[in-house]
Amino acid sequence: MTTPIPAEIADTDLDAIAGFEGRVAVFVAEDGKLDAAGRRVNRLTRGALARLIAAPAFAEMKEGELAELAFPAGMAAEAVLALRLPRRADAATARAAGVALAKAARGKPVLVMAGNRPRADQVLLGLTLRAYAYAEMKSKPADAPGAVTLMVSKPDELRPAADQV
Repeated sequence: MTTPIPAEIADTDLDAIAGFEGRVAVFVAEDGKLDAAGRRVNRLTRGALARLIAAPAFAEMKEGELAELAFPAGMAAEAVLALRLPRRADAATARAAGVALAKAARGKPVLVMAGNRPRADQVLLGLTLRAYAYAEMKSKPADAPGAVTLMVSKPDELRPAADQV
């Protein structure tokens, strides 16, 4: 039987970003502005995230796509995933962003810094759907997917929606 991806919804803790091992995902709005978590990651990486966002290749990316900053200095994480997602994204775009995050996670733990972003539950749904793999008939067991921690500003409002996932 396939095991679902272990997911946790937690209150935003900006101090946990620096010591998280795995992959840290931050959202970038269409105007290139960062939320509090994005600004913290930018400060920890000494401006590397801002330089990534300012690059012409990032501006040409579609909504729901991401860019990876590998082995960021100043953080324990092995990568920062900068996800281009409009502030008022529709459900399908948010799910596509979750799928892109799951693909980029490569089985590693992921810390998704959603803050007060709407449709965070749809991002989690996309992550869960992409991580699913039917392995019942395979001779070699599949690797267990990495845990996902979704940090939001109001976790109690998101938990009922995430329980349906």
